[in-house]
Amino acid sequence: MKKNTFNLGIFLLIILISPSVVRAQRDSSVMRGRFLSVWEYSLSAGMTLGGSTPLTVPDEVNSIKKFRIQPGLSLGAQVRYRFHSRWSVESGLRFEMKRMEVTARTTHYNMVLIDPDGGELKGVWTGYVKTDANNYYFSVPVRASWRATSDWRLRGGLFFSYAARRRFMGTVYDGYLRKDNPTGERIDIDEARYDFSPDLSRFGWGVELGSSLQLSRRISVYGDLSFQLNDIFRPGFRVLDFSLHPFYFNLGAAYTF
Repeated sequence: MKKNTFNLGIFLLIILISPSVVRAQRDSSVMRGRFLSVWEYSLSAGMTLGGSTPLTVPDEVNSIKKFRIQPGLSLGAQVRYRFHSRWSVESGLRFEMKRMEVTARTTHYNMVLIDPDGGELKGVWTGYVKTDANNYYFSVPVRASWRATSDWRLRGGLFFSYAARRRFMGTVYDGYLRKDNPTGERIDIDEARYDFSPDLSRFGWGVELGSSLQLSRRISVYGDLSFQLNDIFRPGFRVLDFSLHPFYFNLGAAYTF
């Protein structure tokens, strides 16, 4: 009798506890679902296309003879926090190469050349200038994102960059240098080198706008346009009379976890 009573008690206890356990499991699953739906993590890979440009065409530049598109690698890790059905904020860390090659015909272009005999030649250059820029950056974007449709998202905000590698050099050819000033001694030059790499700024910041398209649950493609607001050169650089601003398009794909 006591044994039957004990078994009956255990049976009733199981019946009473079971709904609570099921409810707790369901609530736990809902909370995990909410967490996963609010936070998103992704990895991206793509390429950069563009160049560094002045805000207006300088008088010293007569014409652009050649502009060669040089794609660069872009790799990133992103995190997104959704605080609304359509709105979210996102950030991350991005490695990107920003490259360009351009040849221009110039007149009275301030220049510092590397003298083959040692030292430097400073003056005003008239002739062709070929520039090769190849810089590596670690960038942190901070953007707001708006979900226009179930698959299409628009985003925009700021970015902050640190230059891990700086390269801005090239050659001048088929021209002459007026030493020190526009009326100085004329030096005819077939070809000479210059290197402004040490004068590039370590830090950059600017704005970027873009969008992404969801191809599947995990895979999306994106395109971002970025414009650096500060000069590519450090504040104390006085060779060029105008500032240069990196203007690049980033295309790629992302995988969301």
